[in-house]
Amino acid sequence: MICAGIKALWLLAHEFGHVKYQVPHLASYVDFYKSTYLRKSFNSNFIGHFDDDSSGKVAKSYGRRYQQNYKIYRKHIKSLVKEQIALNKKVTQ
Repeated sequence: MICAGIKALWLLAHEFGHVKYQVPHLASYVDFYKSTYLRKSFNSNFIGHFDDDSSGKVAKSYGRRYQQNYKIYRKHIKSLVKEQIALNKKVTQ
């Protein structure tokens, strides 16, 4: 189950990274998954995120890409809001 609040879009980007890798590499990833995760006992939060897990690497990269894009978006939105406020002041004067 995926639980998320404010970070829902980041989580969606992260999970999409897993899908992006796993779909074209499904047969080899199933073998990797079985040999790496099914025979081990550890915290299930780490499944898909070991250093040698290519799916996890792609997922982390998609999460980072989302964060970078979100920062650019926030900066752009702030600029647009400031411009709109300035324009509104001119119109109402």
